[in-house]
Amino acid sequence: MTKKKVIKGVILFTVYNIIFIFLIRYVVNNAEIMQRIASAPLHYVFLGMCSSAVCMILTGLMDVCCAWVYGVKIRYGESIGLTYIASSINLILPLQMGSIVKAVYFKKKITLSYSKYISIVSGTVVINLMVTFVQLIVCLIISALKWEVSSFYIFVLTVIFAAAIICFALALFFQDSIMKILPFKKISVPIMQGFFELMNDRKAMFLVTINLIVSALLGGLRFSFIFKMLGFDSDVLNSMLYYGFYAASTIVPILPGNIGISETLVGIMNTILGSDFDIGVTVVLVNRVYYYMVAIAGALMAAFPIWQLYNKAQKTNREDLNE
Repeated sequence: MTKKKVIKGVILFTVYNIIFIFLIRYVVNNAEIMQRIASAPLHYVFLGMCSSAVCMILTGLMDVCCAWVYGVKIRYGESIGLTYIASSINLILPLQMGSIVKAVYFKKKITLSYSKYISIVSGTVVINLMVTFVQLIVCLIISALKWEVSSFYIFVLTVIFAAAIICFALALFFQDSIMKILPFKKISVPIMQGFFELMNDRKAMFLVTINLIVSALLGGLRFSFIFKMLGFDSDVLNSMLYYGFYAASTIVPILPGNIGISETLVGIMNTILGSDFDIGVTVVLVNRVYYYMVAIAGALMAAFPIWQLYNKAQKTNREDLNE
């Protein structure tokens, strides 16, 4: 083990411990809220978990739609099961390590190249960002009209989100010029070619966009259930706004599930919007519990069938080579 890896390991271990101490301290200091969660009506818990489950299924379907662009067929059940497994891995390991498992599986089983899979991941991440930014812009503008919120914060955030959307549109318009100036062409060109191929496929982009919009609506609905479970009044706009900030904070993962980061960012935004920091933290924590329970249960059910499919494909490949 190199000195560099040791330093990274120590840093990650330290960060994890700081975050867990923060979360434990938060739970201890908010015993009343934790009691509300423990005594929550079962139908809210059920609806929240169902919403999380459907969102993961939609993610699996999105991979299938994107693979069509490259002439690769992925089974729906296989993609959904693998999504649950990857999601559970991401709960433990940082930097979306579950995606690496999916990439290796697709490469060895259905010959989807790493560059094409990276193109799928980057393409869906970008569209997810665009959907989230549009959602936040709409919610922030309506919030400014509806509540007594400082227009400065609304203006700054709206400008940032709008600028990101404009940059994406310009990248698509000048894609030929971007391809010419890419560094490390052997690596970057295949990835960007796949990315622009995906972005230029109208059918795939329509399906991906609809998929992500439905996921966003389900996320807002799930946050609404959580608010009600905690005894807070929250309309659809408020729930969608919360979920938008949460979704934006999880798109670029640093820690496993961005634990602690998402809670802090949503808590800060809740403070800016004139509410309590603790409410934002609690809502994200409950949402995280739903996600963890669904991801782990789904992964346990999918692990053995996926392993069988993988072994069967490898056996078939070896027999074809021997012939």
